[in-house]
Amino acid sequence: MPELAVLTPVRKGEAGGLRKLLRGLPRGAGSEGSSASALCSPFAGLSVTHFARLVVIDTGSPQLLFSTRFDGEERAYLSKFAASVSAREIYKRCKRPQRPDPDQLDEQRLFDYLLNFRDDRLRPSYVVSAFPDDATVARINAALELRATLSNFAVREQDSPAVVLAHRFRQERLIRELADA
Repeated sequence: MPELAVLTPVRKGEAGGLRKLLRGLPRGAGSEGSSASALCSPFAGLSVTHFARLVVIDTGSPQLLFSTRFDGEERAYLSKFAASVSAREIYKRCKRPQRPDPDQLDEQRLFDYLLNFRDDRLRPSYVVSAFPDDATVARINAALELRATLSNFAVREQDSPAVVLAHRFRQERLIRELADA
């Protein structure tokens, strides 16, 4: 499962505004934004993301740390990330990628920077994963859904007689899907 970490210098005078912008982004599921004027998370369209963070850190001068772990191919992931309006809004406040006009940052320039500018890349130091390396976001979510279904079933049916319990268990949608697979 690919990992990426990029440390990008922030433009002079932009650190405070960038921190505020990052704090204002929606988080987690439903991170599409709450109004037409609000920015959505740059990860809203990236359902293959296991983990991602964007944070301004001070290493003598402010730097934007972008760290992520995801399913699939790096090129496709970064292409979708760079297509996000909010990703470009975030990186407008950084010294790189270089551009003639700091307020103009297009999708292609951001994509090229993240994919090819190796000087700002770090060796990712991801938090130890509780999942095997081949576990995709979809498989993890399916396992969590099954766990919730089984927990709800156990609570709901705890007083049912064995014959009724067995019948109702086989009627659960996820159990039927697993049996048919």
